[in-house]
Amino acid sequence: MLGRATALLLWAFLFVPSPVSAHHSVGTTFDASSVSELEGEVTRVRWRNPHVRFTIRVVDDNGRVELWDIETNSVSILRRMGLTRDVLSVGDEVRIAGNPARGGASGMWALNLLLPGAREVLLGPGTKPRWTGETIGTSDTWFASAGAASDPASGIFRVWSTSLSSGLGFWNDSYPLTETARAALASFDPVADNPVRDCIPKGMPTIMEQPYPMEFVERGQTILLRLEEYDTVRTIHLDGNAASAARPSPTPLGISRGRWDGRTLVVTTTGVSWPHFNKTGIPQSDEVEMIERFTPSEDGSRLDYTMTVRDAATFTEPVELTKSWLWLPDVVVEPYECTVTD
Repeated sequence: MLGRATALLLWAFLFVPSPVSAHHSVGTTFDASSVSELEGEVTRVRWRNPHVRFTIRVVDDNGRVELWDIETNSVSILRRMGLTRDVLSVGDEVRIAGNPARGGASGMWALNLLLPGAREVLLGPGTKPRWTGETIGTSDTWFASAGAASDPASGIFRVWSTSLSSGLGFWNDSYPLTETARAALASFDPVADNPVRDCIPKGMPTIMEQPYPMEFVERGQTILLRLEEYDTVRTIHLDGNAASAARPSPTPLGISRGRWDGRTLVVTTTGVSWPHFNKTGIPQSDEVEMIERFTPSEDGSRLDYTMTVRDAATFTEPVELTKSWLWLPDVVVEPYECTVTD
């Protein structure tokens, strides 16, 4: 099991891109090895996905005024921690602890926030209190060890949530890459080549890494898979003939056909135009085939997932990715409404 501090760092630097001019890797922009503090007055708050941002006015010891751009986790992450827009207001005098921007820029990735009245806000799953014993923002649901039992007859048709208690899952530590794929990975620039900059929605299979709630909805001969990130909706055709007769053009999410194997939903996806296996430089070809298996536990508390990826242009053998979700009562798929413009 991941330690909470470790999970926090992995969460910030692996899952979530950031909007400054264009999305960039948080790890390349902020120094995770250093934590510093700032004090000042909040002059602007932008409560939005993919990152909440706010500006504070800082006066140094010589009386000079600087405006600092502060970033932290997404609205979706903070919402699940019980934090809402009214936690921070323009005019608040605050203290912030976080990872400073690299290169001497006036920016910070915020971890802890001290509000007027000595109220400390924890701004990410696994963040430890820094100044007070009483804090705002809970990580409990992010680290849930088990889901709630529910009507097994509902099968997969419910909202499922990611839990950090079982690790981040999905991506592997290494892949059996072809020489062509190795060359593409070696030339990848994580800033200039970031495929999810400017709120560009992720295609398959990258979108399945998303850590937010997702929901299966039954629609006759189709199943809708609603993913909160980027307000994504995947359509899974149970009637294969209807999906293949017109031979639809490739799309970033591809063409998905499903069938039942007992309680397991098996989904085969082809026709994917998204040229990225992941967002860190491994490419994929338009010949890629993905086979997913979604299997709910007998008591409806857990959903286990495997994806097998076959792409001869990228991998020398099939690649298997795994993940799991929990059923947590009262969780819904919320609007994501990604915004990067000020």
